[in-house]
Amino acid sequence: MIPSIIAIDGPAASGKSTIGEMLAQRLGYLYFDTGVMYRAVTAVALARAIAIQDEAAITRLAEQVHLDILPPDQNDGRQYTVRADARDVTWDLRTRAVDANVSTVSAYRGVRAAMKLQQRRVGERGRVVMVGRDIGTVVFPDADLKIFLDATAAERARRRQRERLARGEQVDFESVLREMLKRDEIDSTRSVAPLKKANDAVNVDSTGVTVEQVLARVIAIVEGQSKPARDSLWFYRFGNHLLRFVFSLILRMDVRGVERVPRSGALIIAISHSSWLDPVLLGPYLPRFIASMGKVEIFDWLILGGLLRAYGAFPVRRGKVDVSAFKVGLLILKQGYAMGIAPEGHRSESGKLQRGREGAIMLAVRSGAPILPVAVWGGKALWKNLARFRKTQMQMYVGAPVELKNMNGKVSRELLTQISDELMHYIAELMPPELHGYYENKLRAPEYLLPVKQNEGGDGGE
Repeated sequence: MIPSIIAIDGPAASGKSTIGEMLAQRLGYLYFDTGVMYRAVTAVALARAIAIQDEAAITRLAEQVHLDILPPDQNDGRQYTVRADARDVTWDLRTRAVDANVSTVSAYRGVRAAMKLQQRRVGERGRVVMVGRDIGTVVFPDADLKIFLDATAAERARRRQRERLARGEQVDFESVLREMLKRDEIDSTRSVAPLKKANDAVNVDSTGVTVEQVLARVIAIVEGQSKPARDSLWFYRFGNHLLRFVFSLILRMDVRGVERVPRSGALIIAISHSSWLDPVLLGPYLPRFIASMGKVEIFDWLILGGLLRAYGAFPVRRGKVDVSAFKVGLLILKQGYAMGIAPEGHRSESGKLQRGREGAIMLAVRSGAPILPVAVWGGKALWKNLARFRKTQMQMYVGAPVELKNMNGKVSRELLTQISDELMHYIAELMPPELHGYYENKLRAPEYLLPVKQNEGGDGGE
């Protein structure tokens, strides 16, 4: 649903770096200005005293050095962390020596070929905003979303002049404009990866508008392309039909309360989690398109990860607050879709309820979406029964939607924990007492998470 790789191309001073960074922050994505890789090669070459004019030597270096772009790991004003052979070189990239030599290095055909491979390696992790001049045409021609950010040469020259004046340089507009036009000609006519708009890129003209207005336009494009068209949901529907057929062979499902599922509108589906099979059952048995969170490790498997993304799932890093996954979840809910989450965070080894975490409640606070409690149990016997050629009895009980009330402003960590326990109260009520686990003898009447008064269905929620 959400574009995983967003490519932003454009000429010099079009604003792509500023917009790219702001967009990445808004989405919780990695901001990746691909130009830093050429700067990193240049910085390493200078540190190793490799002659910049020696194209063969610089190309060998580019092919051998391992570059990585990561989210900022230090609070020192950096936009990202750049490592070369595991060494942090982030602040080595903006020296005058690098400025003076990076254009030469980036023009070498062999260097660009080597950097393309490294840029793809970083981009293929997903959830990245990549900025450059050839991302949508060369580096990632199959990017999920391509934006070409442009402005008139005069507008871009004025921006560059203001930047240089702010640095104390005395430059006149005409000279900056001449430099800009020359740079445009070089970028658009070079033989290797020339600057040009991809055929399927969305053009955004930033002439005469503020940064905030450009960002709003780009965010609208991201949100607009994130909405799945009905005819693009064929894989989700096909997958659900296939899974339901497979489950009919190995499971004896007892599903109750499906009529309680709101057919449209934003919805957080909170499911108990005692078996790996539990979240997989949501799609085949509930009448909504559901984008579910899944642990990031399974998305690293090439084929399985691709299938899960096509199925509407997205990764989350467990054990800590994953801001990126949280923002993706918010975007899904903002668009009026349903997303699945296991409040317990990970599978219960005993099959009994564990104490819930605050993630689902934080999403509800930020989005205003109702929560649908769903209890599933019985899946832990699956492998044993398969070995005996027996079907496994499983229960899926759907509760009534609930929503936050009586919040009255600020939400403390203690209050989030209390409301999370209230959500688990609703899930526990759907299950046999022997599976209440942490909540055995601890259930109390909810105070802040209360039933939705009206639950009117729509036309299918897709």
